[in-house]
Amino acid sequence: MPQVLTFEEQGLKPFDFSIWCALMGPARLSADGVAKIAADVRKGLAEPAVLDGLSAAGVEAYSGNAADLAQLIQSDLARYAQLARSANIKAK
Repeated sequence: MPQVLTFEEQGLKPFDFSIWCALMGPARLSADGVAKIAADVRKGLAEPAVLDGLSAAGVEAYSGNAADLAQLIQSDLARYAQLARSANIKAK
């Protein structure tokens, strides 16, 4: 659709929105349980077939830790709250 202007061409800079997915467990999941799940995920993400499948779907794999995820969530909450305020978006 070459006739459609990009977000940047429409003056919406910077326009950087990512979609992410994460594994989360119950609030009281033990540190050992978290570590085991994280290790299993890292092992799975090391498999070429898994990476190829994700890549074919346009997914970039990232295996961080619980602190990284908490920081991402807080950052996104602040970002989208500011966006909602600036656009006067309110929950009904």
